[in-house]
Amino acid sequence: MSAEFSNIHPPRPRERSAIASLIFRLLCVSVVIMIPKLMHGAKVRRASETLHSLITIRQVQAQFEAKNSRFATLKELAESGLLDQKYAGGTVVGGYVYSSSDISEKTYCVHAVRTGATVSNYDFVVCEDGIIRCVDSKTPGVVKRGEGAPLRGTENK
Repeated sequence: MSAEFSNIHPPRPRERSAIASLIFRLLCVSVVIMIPKLMHGAKVRRASETLHSLITIRQVQAQFEAKNSRFATLKELAESGLLDQKYAGGTVVGGYVYSSSDISEKTYCVHAVRTGATVSNYDFVVCEDGIIRCVDSKTPGVVKRGEGAPLRGTENK
């Protein structure tokens, strides 16, 4: 049996170098392929987290309105203890900045705007009708009342 393997020799230094180079190239190609997929996954995750935040804000607005017969700014919601303070201060939360507008007894809008194009592809708004709307664009911007595509499954229930 040892006679069968007598002709097998370990790779020469030049062959080792070629093998190492091939492995390195394969790893580089794999990384180049995976990076866009990982970045896309991060964008989808951030958008999903933002949707969950807007659903929570919509529920908190309903609670505040039921108790006070009016809607509130994000600052008022945070001061009342119904909403985490991080949404009220204009700070970045998961790559988005939240703001409120059109606040009255009968109306409100809460906007979630990306801090940059690498965060996600979407900006969002939710108003008193409870429908979360989004705009898919390359550049971040405020989605105004009635603008954007309504997201199915985000209606008030």
